[in-house]
Amino acid sequence: MQKQLLLLLLLCTCLFSRANDGVFFANGNVLVPVAETDISVAKEILTITVGEDDYALVDVYYEFMNGDSAKTVTMAFEAASPYNVEAAFSKAGVHPYIHDFSVEMNGTTLPYSNAVVALRYDADNHRQQSEKINLAEWKSYKEVGNDDILPNEGLLYNASLDSILSYGYGYYFTAPFQPGKNTVHHTYRYHMSHNVVNRFTIPYWLTPATRWANHQIDDFTLRIKAPIGVGVCMEDSLFLGAPFTSADGMAQIYSFERDRYYKMHYMLAYPNDSYVEWHMKDFRPAKDITITSDDEVLMADWSFPEDKVVINDADGTEYRYVGETADSYFISAQDYGFVPKAGYHTALYNAEKGQGWLIIGGNDAVNVRKKSSTNSRIIKTIKDEEGYLPEAYPCLGFLHVKQADGTYEQWYKLRIGKKTGYVRADLMKWSAVNKW
Repeated sequence: MQKQLLLLLLLCTCLFSRANDGVFFANGNVLVPVAETDISVAKEILTITVGEDDYALVDVYYEFMNGDSAKTVTMAFEAASPYNVEAAFSKAGVHPYIHDFSVEMNGTTLPYSNAVVALRYDADNHRQQSEKINLAEWKSYKEVGNDDILPNEGLLYNASLDSILSYGYGYYFTAPFQPGKNTVHHTYRYHMSHNVVNRFTIPYWLTPATRWANHQIDDFTLRIKAPIGVGVCMEDSLFLGAPFTSADGMAQIYSFERDRYYKMHYMLAYPNDSYVEWHMKDFRPAKDITITSDDEVLMADWSFPEDKVVINDADGTEYRYVGETADSYFISAQDYGFVPKAGYHTALYNAEKGQGWLIIGGNDAVNVRKKSSTNSRIIKTIKDEEGYLPEAYPCLGFLHVKQADGTYEQWYKLRIGKKTGYVRADLMKWSAVNKW
């Protein structure tokens, strides 16, 4: 008996950050059916490796359990189109940032074909079954050449329908399922996305796994690999039922709750050329994940000059607040770690109140002026010296200065030696504590 199913590997188009703050290349998902099936997921080992070449490697090993009858299953890997990178549109359906795509089933490599597909969503923003696009009727962003019709390159336009849709790239292959256990090994490389907050982001959808017959993954393992010195971070409320562990004891792993704007629980790890691992039986993921670089939790929020600090009650030493556990604060200075809550307290520092420190924000030199205006006299030019830690200056205030045209400029007031002056806010970086 032959039964045709369409299994979709969905890749979402959303970024970890706000729109237009970064670039989106591709992301990943688990294999899921769009129709009911008696095939269940007995085991999945998902390994995500952060590469030093800006690429991530996804390696997924599955064990599927089929019934008593053999089935031929049509499967599709679907990758959302890139965003904010002006990539060329591929009419052949080959994603420009996915490489070394392969699927092996029961020890045999499966051939595949490509197509451009429509990415559709229902009223609740749930992913629907995709369909191949007739490219004679739909035109790409560059073919239309009108930003008023197509605001970005992730859309196609149909002139006769005066309609737009989101598109992706489909990789189709036919899988012969034997009765009983079947193994599928799926790998690919893709360019990691990034934004103004993180050096890399790796979104991955887990929730579609619940659409298999057993509505869960009977035995699930997540492994995250990264080179020495590369930190990975993830909002991990989905994984609180079991701890992350180090494969060989080489990885550093921290678990804490973060309360900067709202409370979230995080896992921060440094795999150090090894990997961190999480394992669970009868796993029913209720949300999806995004693995990011450690920047967001360990660095100050330079886009908004307000941050929480941890202060030693005994000597007044200040540390940047990162997160906390029930009895400890997780802090970041030039290093990071935990300090007990007993003997420490927290405070919220704000640049407008004249708190915190400033360094040059990526420029060779910055002019310090007598007043908060580019027409004001330069009283000093400050510079960074290559190979040295940046000079930090006490922040004395943060100003919104109205211009003649009614717009506002942002300036920092700072102390430099025995003088005070003003620097444009976009040229500096602010931190609540002098720990860079």
